Amino acid sequence: MIVTVITQDGELAAAAAGDMRWSEIAKQPMTPGEFRVGVTAEPGQTIHVVEVPDKFSSLYTDPSGLMAELATLLKQRGVL
Repeated sequence: MIVTVITQDGELAAAAAGDMRWSEIAKQPMTPGEFRVGVTAEPGQTIHVVEVPDKFSSLYTDPSGLMAELATLLKQRGVL
């Protein structure tokens, strides 16, 4: 499973399922009436696209649990 995360000051600030980088989404051709959403980083923030175990998809019903598990995984991988 692919997740886009935003970090700031060594902490996890936000997460979204899939590759949600606006810089990549905006490159794709659009069809009339299409609606798109993506994330961008503010000054001092960094965007990372990471592969996580599929178990993370079941955590989306518990946002605080998801962020805690994701932060632990990212620390293990040296992202945080």
